[in-house]
Amino acid sequence: MTEHTGFAPCNRRKFVKKAASFAMLTPIWGYCWGQSFGMSNSATSWIPSKAMKESLSQQLKEHGLTALSMAVIDQGATTWRHSENLEPAPHQDKPLFEAGSLSKPLAAIAALQLKEQGILNLDRPLMEYFPLKDLQDIQQAHAITARHVLSHSSGLQNWRFSNGDKLTLRFQPGAGFGYSGEGYVWLQRVMEKLTGKGYARYVRDHIFDPLEMHDSTFSYNKSLYNRMLPGYKNDGSQGDAYGARLGAAMQEIADRESSDLSDWNFTKVTEVYPSIESNLPPLPVFLYPNAAGSLVTTVSDYAKFLRAMIDDDGGSLSVSTSLQRSLLTATAQVGPIINWGLGWGLETTTGNTIAFHTCETRYFKGVALMDTQHKKALVVLTNGANGDKVYDPLVRGSTGLKLTALNQF
Repeated sequence: MTEHTGFAPCNRRKFVKKAASFAMLTPIWGYCWGQSFGMSNSATSWIPSKAMKESLSQQLKEHGLTALSMAVIDQGATTWRHSENLEPAPHQDKPLFEAGSLSKPLAAIAALQLKEQGILNLDRPLMEYFPLKDLQDIQQAHAITARHVLSHSSGLQNWRFSNGDKLTLRFQPGAGFGYSGEGYVWLQRVMEKLTGKGYARYVRDHIFDPLEMHDSTFSYNKSLYNRMLPGYKNDGSQGDAYGARLGAAMQEIADRESSDLSDWNFTKVTEVYPSIESNLPPLPVFLYPNAAGSLVTTVSDYAKFLRAMIDDDGGSLSVSTSLQRSLLTATAQVGPIINWGLGWGLETTTGNTIAFHTCETRYFKGVALMDTQHKKALVVLTNGANGDKVYDPLVRGSTGLKLTALNQF
């Protein structure tokens, strides 16, 4: 979730190295490429070769990870799913991972659902829905809309980390690209106000349940978190589980109040947070649920979401086909062949467009890709800070795609 200014892309992976200091944010493959670099075609399978699969355990060991899961979708059906685990884990066939920024495509669907219902106008300034004190005196900030937030063209910084840090504007809304988690949390607060529901509850009711994504959550869920894999640092040592610790403490308060944690909105979480965490300020980057990055899921569940995206015509997502198409329409320019739609990055070469999003918490990394023209998609989740060193060659080798975006995000 690296910050970008203007149209100049930079490596998103530098961001989490900075974030890790704040205690919250989470050899060559032995095979022949076999596919030319370039965009995939309808005849090309994205299922990894036998040699790639057989190399996974060694790659995980080499880079200090213990698990990787991958699912491949072709023509709207999950055609291949595999989990590689080096140590016993609960529900080993469907392990749970932190999925970080793979939260954002789900937030985009939630926003489009509300637009479909006539509740949210993507082009109405968010300050008219939910004014933020930090931005009151910044005139240009009053022009920020949901469309700007979803396409990372709001001008807002990515995150604040310290008491006294204020929201700022780095460029005029719509005039550039700058990755911003803060923008997504602001939109989360708008959606909570408009629906009268906590964000985690809304997503569960309107996305997870219709798609039967029963192993996914945005807020702490004891039965699911007990199944979540541990995450590993760059040196291979096990990292702390901040989200689980914070969530368990929130659950204790919810139990005492006889409330459902998934009903808690951002305001409620902010109120109780200081009684749980005294070392970190109650800023969006540290809080759960978080529309920008608190998703916990399995590759099987996320594959259900991808299937709906590429072969559903909006039915189970409750979004019209034309509106769903806007998700993958270039809205903010990042570079010569990379743009951002609503919730998704877009890389275009040789007449085809691949939608992408990576995810990165302190100790988990992953990636999702979609080729909607040929109705193909994949998702890979790993449980280590070095996860990209395993999934990069795996994804490039499986798809035959050059994927410039993977070097930058």
